[in-house]
Amino acid sequence: MKIWYRDRQGSRGFTLIAVIFMFIVIAAAVAAMTVLFATENRRTIGTHSGTQLRQLLLASAPAAEEELKLHGSAAREWTLPTPLPEAKVTLTFKPVSEGKADVRIDVKMGRSSASQTLRYIHSGQSWALESATLHADGSRISTSNP
Repeated sequence: MKIWYRDRQGSRGFTLIAVIFMFIVIAAAVAAMTVLFATENRRTIGTHSGTQLRQLLLASAPAAEEELKLHGSAAREWTLPTPLPEAKVTLTFKPVSEGKADVRIDVKMGRSSASQTLRYIHSGQSWALESATLHADGSRISTSNP
């Protein structure tokens, strides 16, 4: 008894090409996902760093006011201790005019940095915040009390 079978040589070639094509598609998808994950990781780290910089700027404002109350508006520079070992906060005091002083707060953390300038006005026995100017990433955002 003779068994007839179909010649599958042509079919094997097509299957091999289809498998290679599928591997290429999967490799491209894996490469695209890797790029996407790396980009998201960088964005998340940048957002986290920016948040910490803003928190340090906000936390430095009461320290600047207290330093003005204790030592007045004489020109000087002061490094504020921080809970983060990689962060450095520097306060630079500069008298502007009689009864007014500017305090520039510079925060550096790794490769990121931000700064703001606070203008205080002396009223009676205390110093009151008159305006705040934020300097970050080349942009300048200013806010003032009326």
